Amino acid sequence: MILKRLIVFLFIITLGGSLIFFIFWDLPAPNKQIERNIDTNRLKTK
Repeated sequence: MILKRLIVFLFIITLGGSLIFFIFWDLPAPNKQIERNIDTNRLKTK
């Protein structure tokens, strides 16, 4: 009985995970470039 519940539980998780994966697969990747101003002087000791 426990094995049957475990199989059903894993099946529901797999089905839900694949559904969420296919929903978010069509979303475009963000094209906005992230600007990072790295201060190179912070590594130098005064």
